[in-house]
Amino acid sequence: MKLDSILSSSPWIEISIKYLYWHFESVNKLLSKIAKNKNKVNVVHSGLINFQAILDKIRLEGVSENSILIVHSSGSALQNTGLSSAELCKSLIEFVKNGTLVMPAIPMFKGQPSGGISRLSSPKSDEVITYDVRRSRVSTGALPQALLKIDGAFRSRHPLNTVVTFGKSARYLIEDDMTGEMPLPCGTSSSWKKCLDQNAYILFLGIDAAHSMTMIHVAEDSWESEWPIHNWYRKRSFKIIDGDDVQFKTVRERKPYWSIFFAERTLQKDLIRKGILKQFNVDGLHIELLSSKDLIEFLRSKKSSTYPYFIPSFLR
Repeated sequence: MKLDSILSSSPWIEISIKYLYWHFESVNKLLSKIAKNKNKVNVVHSGLINFQAILDKIRLEGVSENSILIVHSSGSALQNTGLSSAELCKSLIEFVKNGTLVMPAIPMFKGQPSGGISRLSSPKSDEVITYDVRRSRVSTGALPQALLKIDGAFRSRHPLNTVVTFGKSARYLIEDDMTGEMPLPCGTSSSWKKCLDQNAYILFLGIDAAHSMTMIHVAEDSWESEWPIHNWYRKRSFKIIDGDDVQFKTVRERKPYWSIFFAERTLQKDLIRKGILKQFNVDGLHIELLSSKDLIEFLRSKKSSTYPYFIPSFLR
């Protein structure tokens, strides 16, 4: 049985394996190796990928030229399109020419844990991390890095779950993301909540939707008072540089520890069963698509629980 099938058979099996993954270095290395090999298989294609055919398929699924389209992508999976990252961005911009293109553009931070068990460690209480809106490199792929270089693109100032935007609502989506005291990355004034308010579509190109679905955190952050888990967030301090403007700001984020209890395979299975997450294949490239409104309405319908986090009651 494939690993994904085992994980999706029960959320408790998945979080048990995750617990071992995050607490034992040997298990962490083994499962990371399996995931790495799996990803390599996923990006091997026998021929060229027709990117226009992908766009045509997405259009048939309801994405219009007026839509807000959030794109999560794997640059390596798109290599066989024969298009550069900049050319792919321009094709997507033209595709939503009267709408807005959005991509996650999460910055790389010097000296921060990038993987393994160290990711669960808490930052030092006096640690201030520098985020340069215009210069900090992107950790979320080649396409958002290329989009940043296109004249007219905007990058959000929030250092967590950062986005780059281009198009009609580009400035509007990012202009309030640092509003308030200790703003959350997917809170009420965030770029992600604004995308939800305008019912953005979310597209995954050669990348696993369940593992990369940042939008789910809007259900936690934007309805914080209703979230049933105490001690959910931690504080982090940043020096944010945007040209000549320098700002020191403390923000909050979900504690990485809670990700152990995120049953992503159960979420994926449930979204497919409900017809919310659509999956298709074009020239060997795996593609997934869903409406942000449908996603959050589904999650909010389960707000009495911690779904899709399966957290033992004694830890709540």
